[in-house]
Amino acid sequence: IRRADLRYKREKEIVEIEDNVIGLFSDRVKNILSDLESCENGRFGVTECISENAMDLNFEYKNKFDLIITSPPYANGTNYFRNTKLELLLLEFINDENDLKDLRTKAITAGINNVSKRRTEPEKLPYVSPIVDQLEKDKYDVRIPKLVECYFSDMKIVFNNMNKLLTENGDFFIDIGDSKFKNVHVPSDKLFEEIAYEVGFELIDKQKIRNRFSKNGTLLGQYLLHFKKKTKYLRKRSSNGHTKKYAKSNDIHNKNGTAAKLLYDNWERFRDEIPYKTHPFNKRNWGSPLHSLCSYQGKLKPAIAHFLIKYFTTNQMHILDPLSGVGTIPFEARLLNRVGYGNDLSLLAYANTYAKLGVFDFQECIKTVEKLDKFIQSNLPAESEIRGVDIGFNKNILDYYHPDTFKEIFAARKFFIEKGIASATQATIFSGILHILHGNRPYALSRRSHPITPFAPKGEYIYKNLINKLEEKLNRVTNEYKYLNNAGYAFWGSFQDLNKKIKQNSIDSIITSPPFFDSTRFYMSNWIRMWFAGWDKEHFSTEKHQFMENQQVKSFEIYDNFFNICKFLLKNHGTIIMHLGFSKKANMAESIIPYAEKYFEIVGYFNEKVSNNETFGISDQGTVKSHQYLFMINRS
Repeated sequence: IRRADLRYKREKEIVEIEDNVIGLFSDRVKNILSDLESCENGRFGVTECISENAMDLNFEYKNKFDLIITSPPYANGTNYFRNTKLELLLLEFINDENDLKDLRTKAITAGINNVSKRRTEPEKLPYVSPIVDQLEKDKYDVRIPKLVECYFSDMKIVFNNMNKLLTENGDFFIDIGDSKFKNVHVPSDKLFEEIAYEVGFELIDKQKIRNRFSKNGTLLGQYLLHFKKKTKYLRKRSSNGHTKKYAKSNDIHNKNGTAAKLLYDNWERFRDEIPYKTHPFNKRNWGSPLHSLCSYQGKLKPAIAHFLIKYFTTNQMHILDPLSGVGTIPFEARLLNRVGYGNDLSLLAYANTYAKLGVFDFQECIKTVEKLDKFIQSNLPAESEIRGVDIGFNKNILDYYHPDTFKEIFAARKFFIEKGIASATQATIFSGILHILHGNRPYALSRRSHPITPFAPKGEYIYKNLINKLEEKLNRVTNEYKYLNNAGYAFWGSFQDLNKKIKQNSIDSIITSPPFFDSTRFYMSNWIRMWFAGWDKEHFSTEKHQFMENQQVKSFEIYDNFFNICKFLLKNHGTIIMHLGFSKKANMAESIIPYAEKYFEIVGYFNEKVSNNETFGISDQGTVKSHQYLFMINRS
């Protein structure tokens, strides 16, 4: 019978009822035995009942479990004990129907009949109270508001107990569905997220398993939530905004303080305020136009770099990003009157960093572009050379350009391979060409593609002159150099060689955002630009192992060497601040802390949800659901 409550049986179900109870029971037992016998090797794990009530924790099992999977009763008014009273009686959990009251009192308040004055007063949760108020106004059933209030209060007890049972960094999966009582929606999944965060869990993943429907036909959902237990270094951020009252942002600095003191004084404020999410810093185009010298997938938002430097360093401090990408962090350091250092293994990333940190010479720019123009006209490739270009991932590179445009690109590539990048001015020109290689607007040399990563091209093959497009690009950005001073330092190579390039104990703060675990492969998302920078097809196989994004997939042990280099470079009371990715594949902060704490004092880290961030037209955003900020101090 589909309906456990026979009062709601269907006529067809009554007709289908068989009266051979013993036979039906015997058939079901045989089915169960058949399933058990079909299990591979007949091996079964050891099972044990540690408690008959999820709200009653057995402290003997505290911190014992690596994984908890459960599906609690939904808050839908169903009386589970009444619906299973025959089974309860058969299995001798009750002696008669009167015993059901005791079970209902002990259990999670999920059904109408669980609401009882015999129960203790529920905790009034601030995120549940508005829903309870709506239900009280609706006057659908006077017991419903109490049901909802008690249900989530009980589930908080359960969540808290599950947290205590789990080992550090343990996983907790829970299946749940939302509910609706008359006109009031009860989003159990979202309320569970609030409860979980409050008792010490972090949401890793959330998936909608299927659609459900209430009795009145309202669309509901069934969800699978994946949480991880917070660890000793995770510093909780208030979900309702900061609770402290802070001074004005202009007053955050102790001008005579070390980087360590600035970190101690300001990291909680940074965590609670998330200042880069306020207007105007949350705008897509906030910051210097030079930040857009060349588009780059996974580039740190300039506003994040701005506030990390503003909160945790002071004027003239020396700031290093050993994995600088296109130089966002050291360039913001320069803009804020610090001394910026940037390093990257990729030539295209290094060139962008050099362009932003070095001294730009307008006359040199004009002369270099003229030389480039003459070189292109004198070195246009023959058809045989063009046919020899065998590279392409989305499409062959020749599919992206009008043939005459590609000849100019080919010659420009040869120019930089032969002459190199000897100045910040030349790095600016080189980076400008990298930017215009592909895109979806008139500035781009390619057919219609994407400005960040070269999606398969569309549209007509139209000739576009490289020098004309380059000059347009340079005219848009080079005026910004007039406002710059305090030049910094750019290095090309592995972070492992920085101890040969930078003086020991000379850096006040290392601020960096390493590649997120098993996420963007920068050399692939920039394959056309990597080709222009000198790579050929074989390099994508032979050189990729050098990059951190590949090394850390094999083992996070690479960070032991990383932190050893950082230790060499940092001053006493210097700091490290890392912007990391948190996904169901890896908790980067927890994964690298064991290597970091060998060298540094771990102040803590926090997570910031980013699942609703802008996608910039790229549908595959990877598995990262949160960003992490990890704070460390160097103690000699």
